[in-house]
Amino acid sequence: TVQRYRNQCAHLKLIIELHINSGPNKEATTTVINDQSLARLLFVTSKNSPNYSQMMEAVNRMNYISEELFPGLVGEGKDGTGLYEYNHGSNTFNQKLSPACILTEFGTDLNTAQEAKLSAKYLARVIAEYLNK
Repeated sequence: TVQRYRNQCAHLKLIIELHINSGPNKEATTTVINDQSLARLLFVTSKNSPNYSQMMEAVNRMNYISEELFPGLVGEGKDGTGLYEYNHGSNTFNQKLSPACILTEFGTDLNTAQEAKLSAKYLARVIAEYLNK
């Protein structure tokens, strides 16, 4: 599907793949911003992607923007940042198709749909700031 859209719209500046994770507890994947309970975001990258370095530039910039605008929106990956680097086997998700492909997890199966929907509007603002530099 992603490749078909890339073929139709070669001018795409960003491809966003949305996922939900499974989590240890809801407290770790939930935050409150503007008195709203939100599912925390996590950026997932694949070290096996041929686009890894370019993709990391985008993810690091979005992570920085998010922290500036909405502290706590992006969760903590294994290394304490808002990033989980996948390095298992040959799976690159769709990140092998474009350096402009980011995978974002919206909380876990413990978060509500409403928490994920509310997080989406904050991510949209982060993406807008990123694209408008």
